[in-house]
Amino acid sequence: MKSLICLISVLILLLTGCGEKTANENGGAVRRTAVETREIPENDDAPQPPAETVIAQTQTPLLDDSPSRVENINIACGAINGVVLYPGGSFSFNDTVGRRTEANGYGDAPVLVNGHKEEGCGGGVCQVSSTLYMAAVRAGLQIDERHPHSHGVGYAPEGMDATVVFGEKDLAFTNNTDKIITLGIWTDGANVFSQITQKST
Repeated sequence: MKSLICLISVLILLLTGCGEKTANENGGAVRRTAVETREIPENDDAPQPPAETVIAQTQTPLLDDSPSRVENINIACGAINGVVLYPGGSFSFNDTVGRRTEANGYGDAPVLVNGHKEEGCGGGVCQVSSTLYMAAVRAGLQIDERHPHSHGVGYAPEGMDATVVFGEKDLAFTNNTDKIITLGIWTDGANVFSQITQKST
């Protein structure tokens, strides 16, 4: 008799769907179901950005860190930083940076004219061109145009400076390698840095 009662109880539980339940918002019962979870494997075949190798880097000290000069340097660096040159591609400082005028954000700062310091719009930009020139030389790039200052400058070794005057004197070079290169140049307020990287793939 007891066995029959137990059997009937089990059948009632099965027929009414009793078991592991949780209340829903309407007061009814919802049977829980197991959800299979698994980690998504990493896709090793996903395209990876090509690696870049530093092929040259230089830095020059900001001997004159007056606000207007530093701002002029920042503007010029911003125009060049990130420029990409494909094999055979040429770079022109004047074409890339443009005219150094008040309309383009440049201010008056000391410039070297015939060996004498004078105030001129865009003063300090030659430190950018000189730092970049030094990096281009170290990278073995083909120098197409470069002009020295009339006198030595304190931030660059003798013979490693490059003066620029829009429409008159330019710094120009060509990527004579078989790889894509990227020009990097910036200032931290104490130095001007230049780095040239090359895509390895």
